Parts: sequence; structure tokens; C-alpha cells
Amino acid sequence: MSPAALAALEQAVRAVMLEDGRTDMAAGRALRDHPRLSPAEKAQVVRRAYAMVRRWRLVRHVAGVAGGLREPWAPGEFARLDAALSVTEGVVPSFTPPRFAPAVAKRRLDAARAEGGALAHALPDWLAERLRASLGRRFDRVCTALLEEAPCVLRVNRRKGDPASLAAMLDAEGVATRPVPGLPDALEAADRHAALGSRAFASGYFEVQDAGSQRVAPFLLGAPARRVIDACAGEGGKTLHLSDLMEGRGRIQAMDIDTRKLDTLRARAARADAQNIATRAVSPEAWRELAGSADAVLVDAPCSGTGVLRRQPETKWRLTPEGVAERVALQASILDDAAFAARPAGGLVVYATCSLLSEENEGQVARFLARHPGVFELERQQRVLPGVDGDCDGFFMARLRRL
Repeated sequence: MSPAALAALEQAVRAVMLEDGRTDMAAGRALRDHPRLSPAEKAQVVRRAYAMVRRWRLVRHVAGVAGGLREPWAPGEFARLDAALSVTEGVVPSFTPPRFAPAVAKRRLDAARAEGGALAHALPDWLAERLRASLGRRFDRVCTALLEEAPCVLRVNRRKGDPASLAAMLDAEGVATRPVPGLPDALEAADRHAALGSRAFASGYFEVQDAGSQRVAPFLLGAPARRVIDACAGEGGKTLHLSDLMEGRGRIQAMDIDTRKLDTLRARAARADAQNIATRAVSPEAWRELAGSADAVLVDAPCSGTGVLRRQPETKWRLTPEGVAERVALQASILDDAAFAARPAGGLVVYATCSLLSEENEGQVARFLARHPGVFELERQQRVLPGVDGDCDGFFMARLRRL
């Protein structure tokens, strides 16, 4: 990396690891503060910032940088960290900084990987233990996948086109794509920045939505539905997918506690020409009015985010056991409210998370059924695991039927 690019990278990583910033925002700020970087250097800074935060514990170990994960590094040490990142990625460093021996770094890496566990997968010890308990023999495959860069997956808006026509449109704008196995409406784009800057995106021909996330809406709409509630809609990625699957018919009530996210959802719905979506803020009054009214309810609950650590790598360095416990309690409260919006005698509820932890997934569903015996039955539950079920984020889905 050039000195300016390395300085931008160090600024971004410092903002994340020492100042509790988000990786995307920290990288964006670093690029704005270094406007003379070339487009190629900017892309390199963003990619390496994410990679560095994902592998932070392992990178510090391989570089021989002492101190805790949230402790500052000495002047000049960041060049060693950057070289160590290359070693963890199996790449020979383009520059060997002072006091960095590639052979020594490689031995440290090999020893960590031979031992396995938290250090090899760049995880906090407690989180590695929870994930191993939840994933069993799939622990190594999943955690290895979580260290890699996430692809940019697009979901075609069927109101405006199909995958072949979208691929042709993007190709004309210089954006290469390829199909995603098992997902008929998905394309993987080679360049996320170019895809989001395309005329096709501005005209609503696609949304960016991970391959794992694209499995949630079809899991809910296994049968025709006229009245659907998205109880934790956020900015509307899955809401828009539901609208597309319903071919614009029926009505979707998109709900969230954060009205700013609902503002974003309405703008996205307008771009996608999704006219069967209404928004409403979550409140006790809303749940009383909506009781028993929906054919299908999606509860995409707030969670630890352990299934999306590729995209939000800072999460694992801030998550705590206490934080997981708080999310588990919040999930139970939301599920108890939202599930009863499903109509009796056949209404469906899908509880979903982007977590890999059993206490947020199978355990949460089991406790819900125990609290409401004879009211709901479990039809099916499924995990989608990175490195096991393809190049995707981690998701859990459980479909319940109200009796």
C-alpha cells in the first residue's frame, strides 16, 4: 500500500477498534480525509479495513503486537499489522516493515491454526465457546467462512425484469454478474460500488440482499397470503421481497420501533414500485388492534448478529454475554406480542434471526411454545450457515402455525 493508503487504513481501523465506530462509516470517513487516493487505492482501503477488523485478534498475534485487543498500538506498528494481515490471507506482503519477519509471522499463524479455537478464528474466547456449543462439528467451517469477504448479492425486482434482463442491463453499465445457485432471483455482482451506482439500481430493478436473507420471505409465504405483517421491518429488505413474492397483491403492514427506518423503507418501496406496503410504528395499541388479523407474520427479531460478522465485523469485539441475554429477553417480548397478530386456525408466524447462537434460535422457539401450550405448533425450522450452505450469511428460521 502507498503511505497515504496505509494512513487511511490505520485511521479507519483506529476509529473502529479504539473509538467504537462502525467499519463502513469509519472507512468512508477515512476516504473523505484522504481525497487524493486513486479509485484502486480507495477500494483497497475499504477491503483491507473490513479484513483487518474481521481478523483483528489473529492479526495482532501474527504481527507480534502486544496488549489487549482494544489497546492502542505504538507508532509504526500498524505497518506490521498490515503485513500480518497479508500473511493471514496467504499473500506475501508487498513490503516488509522494520521488526517484521514473514517467516516468524507464518510460524505464529500455523501454530494458531493447528491449535484451532478462538485465536485461529479471530473470536473472543467466550463467543467461540458459545458458537462451538451451537454449531458442533460445523464450527470450524462456519467460523472460517466468517473471516472471508462477503459477496454483493442482488435480488431482482420481478415487477420490472428478470435475472437475464438485469444481467444484460448491468453488463451494459460495466458491472459483471453471475447467477447464485439455488436462488432464482439472485445475481452476484463483482463490484458493489458500481452496482449501487448503476441506473438499474436507481430505477428500482434490484435490491442488494444477501443469499441467506433471500431465503426468509419464501419460508414465510409457502402458501398464498392476503394480509401480511412484517413486525421488525427495519429499512425493508425482507418487506420488499415479500411484496415481490405477493406480486403486488394483498397488503403488507411493515412495522418497526424506529420510525426513521420506516421513512427509508417508504423511499425504497417507491423506487421499487411496491404499492402494497403500509408502514406503522410498533406500539402496544397497534398490537391490540392487529390481533388475529394476519394470514402471515414475520418476526425478523433483533439479535446478536453473529451470522453476519462478515459484513459487521466490529460486532464480535463489542458483543458480551450480557448483551446476548438482553437480546434474548427482547426477542421473547417481541414474539409474544407479534405472534398473536396471526389469525387463529391457520395463521403463520415465522421467527427469524441472523444469529448462530442456539439460545436465540431453537431455544427461543422452544421457550415460546412452552409459554403458549396448545396455541401454536412448530411446522419447520431451518438454519442457513455460511461455509456450509453456500457463500451466504447465517440465518435461522422457524415457521409456526396458530391453532
